[in-house]
Amino acid sequence: MEAKFNHFDHNGNAVMVDVSDKAVTERTAVASGKIRVNDAVMQAILQGTAKKGDVLGVARVAGIMATKQTSSLIPMCHLLCLNKSTIDFEIEEGQGLIKAICTVKVSGKTGVEMEALMGVNVTLLTIYDMCKAMDRAMEITDVHLEHKEGGKSGIYDRRERKKPLVVSICGCKNSGKTTFIERLLPILTQKQVKTAVVKHDGHSFEPDVEGTDSYRIRKAGACATAVFCDTHSMVVKQKAGTVEDMLEAVDEADLVLLEGGKNWDFPKIELVRKGNLERLAGNGRNLLAVATDMEGFQVEKAALGTCGTVSEDGSEVPVIALDDYKKAADLILELLGWRSGGAAMRDQWNREIDYLRISITDRCNLRCRYCMPEEGVTWFEHSQILTYEEIIRLCRIFYELGIRKVKVTGGEPLVRKGVPWLIRALKESCHMEQVTLTTNGVLLKEQIGGLVEAGLDGVNISLDTLNREKFLEITRRDQLSEALDGLSEALRYPELNVKVNCVPAAYNLDEVTAIAGLAKDDPLTVRFIELMPIGQGRNKDGISEEKILGLLEQKYGVLLPL
Repeated sequence: MEAKFNHFDHNGNAVMVDVSDKAVTERTAVASGKIRVNDAVMQAILQGTAKKGDVLGVARVAGIMATKQTSSLIPMCHLLCLNKSTIDFEIEEGQGLIKAICTVKVSGKTGVEMEALMGVNVTLLTIYDMCKAMDRAMEITDVHLEHKEGGKSGIYDRRERKKPLVVSICGCKNSGKTTFIERLLPILTQKQVKTAVVKHDGHSFEPDVEGTDSYRIRKAGACATAVFCDTHSMVVKQKAGTVEDMLEAVDEADLVLLEGGKNWDFPKIELVRKGNLERLAGNGRNLLAVATDMEGFQVEKAALGTCGTVSEDGSEVPVIALDDYKKAADLILELLGWRSGGAAMRDQWNREIDYLRISITDRCNLRCRYCMPEEGVTWFEHSQILTYEEIIRLCRIFYELGIRKVKVTGGEPLVRKGVPWLIRALKESCHMEQVTLTTNGVLLKEQIGGLVEAGLDGVNISLDTLNREKFLEITRRDQLSEALDGLSEALRYPELNVKVNCVPAAYNLDEVTAIAGLAKDDPLTVRFIELMPIGQGRNKDGISEEKILGLLEQKYGVLLPL
């Protein structure tokens, strides 16, 4: 996708971004930076003997003032009325470093990252200005954004970035390492694992065809060359590389598949091919699996942690088929899960917990009799409801605990603005494999397109009757046609798993078979949900499972379990 800058209009003219339609949210940004000083400057600052006065005190005031003047210095920044602006210092006397940390908060429609960065820069420049007579070689360094939250892009926290897991795909020459990685990548990508590949080459090599010119330039004496275009880039340096250098270059990945490295200590899948070496070629340490096309292959017995039948935890090393890429991917994904926080959560019956329901609002546009009274409902204050950014942060944590499926619910979730953004973030930022939504369907027709585009996997539509008068009686709202329109619109998306939820009770018992019949005519699933004896449901009589099954079999014949 082509990157677009929103500070230019369609004619290429510089403009300030229009934030009129954005919601006001609580936004925070934290930035930091360092200045390296000599010992004389450090002692003058600490002892308060600098000729220009209290260096850190003046620098703090200067930084705070700078945050309030950012829009005057950065052309397209919005003028903001800040709620908070602070400057704090951390001093590493032995290293000659002073670290400035700027925290800025605002209730507004745009973020305060630039204000925080401006505050840090001016703070450090003020320190330089007040001490330059003692040390003109002071160095301002490592200025960066530490943290931001609020707004559409959610939470960014530099401290939460994790180094990628490295798994070596190794074996002797011509064992098929490249092909094996090539087949693994689509499986890992489908699981939304951001994967990079680093190749360890034990012999000399030349850049690919696109870099032949750069190879000639490098040979002529350039210390480094780079080739880039709109879709990819390549850097070649005139020095020996290390695995650490390579991993640093791809640190945005969740996983690095290292082609080669059979004698390194990364977790490894070693390939053993018939007609080739026909035995392990590496040191055997940290073997995740052996992939082979040799029938009955057995790993040679040896000591724990060496080339043998046991892994570091004492279990046997799995031997898998050379073309069983799914099993190899499962082993890697399991290891990623371990790296992300241990084994999956389990309940008291040892069932794996991988499913989470998130209520994003307590509000609803209907007043179903078994759910809430018509009047007198006390709603939560907006400040008491989780923000989308807080939900995303929690879901990242839950993902590390094994959660892979999320259902977004309410109240009626579609009465809250921005649900498509949340769906996309759950899929892309939290790596959830399945995201579904419960709704009464009334607002679905207008929103389903954006939800599916954002990555929604399924929708559960609550529908207790097909009769308009009865719908009005149950929900206290005359909106059956809107709910049915929402259902019809959802069925236009074949990739969407559509389910209808019906709560059977005395008032709709005569419609159970008709509602079940929806599954006969359309690609959807009908589910009958037990009336729970909680809230308003305490005063209603539910219908037993046996009664429902009897009605369905009377209409459609014997029911068989799937």
